[in-house]
Amino acid sequence: MRGAKDPYFDWLCMTTNNCNYIRLAQALHSMEFRAKLITDGNRAMDGISLRVEFMQRYGELGSSTNRGRCTMLELLVAIAKKMSFQMYGNVAEHRTAYYFWVLIKNLRLDKLTDDNWDRLNGDFFVDDAVCRVINRQYDANGKGGLFPLRHSTEDQRNVEIWYQMHAWLNENSDIELTI
Repeated sequence: MRGAKDPYFDWLCMTTNNCNYIRLAQALHSMEFRAKLITDGNRAMDGISLRVEFMQRYGELGSSTNRGRCTMLELLVAIAKKMSFQMYGNVAEHRTAYYFWVLIKNLRLDKLTDDNWDRLNGDFFVDDAVCRVINRQYDANGKGGLFPLRHSTEDQRNVEIWYQMHAWLNENSDIELTI
């Protein structure tokens, strides 16, 4: 598991304003995202691009720990950054943490603090949530996945993550987004 001696992991946690959820972040960072739809590979590339952003800011520091496939933590941070940008543009990078925690809550992982990780069997719940997302085993309206909708017009299990995100943002904000 990655953690205390990994500057890149620490940076991802800082980006998400993650203080009491290190074990959750470690679990998510130890799991690979695998795109079920080919077009969701774009979201994996967004996650991997965080490594480039980190190295541009901090140089090679920690670069040996950020190779391989996109992790679930990287995916969620990257999606949160996209959500923040879609809603507020470049001026709202600080909103990334907000959207990250929206995603965590949508996945029903928000109760898994470090203090109650073992009591709540955190590993099980993270494995379950990640499998639901990767295998698209959530409800047709997206419930149980990243973007549950109240008013879904199509089966979200067949919709690219990018478009699920836009549908969720449109349903949960006063701003109408165009894709």
